Amino acid sequence: MAVRGPGPRAGKNLADLSEKQLRVAMHAPDGEALSPGENLDSAVPPAPGNVKQMTIEALSSRPE
Repeated sequence: MAVRGPGPRAGKNLADLSEKQLRVAMHAPDGEALSPGENLDSAVPPAPGNVKQMTIEALSSRPE
């Protein structure tokens, strides 16, 4: 017996669930259009400052 992966409905169901979770988190009604607030296709700007030093500081501040 061949094992089949999730069909196209699984992707749609996941997309619907993700949208519903986002709407709940944002308190957005069902009819409101959702769109990103920034261009997701553009290059990410470099992080300001010394990333290595900021990482060391962040890790040393963690309680665990």
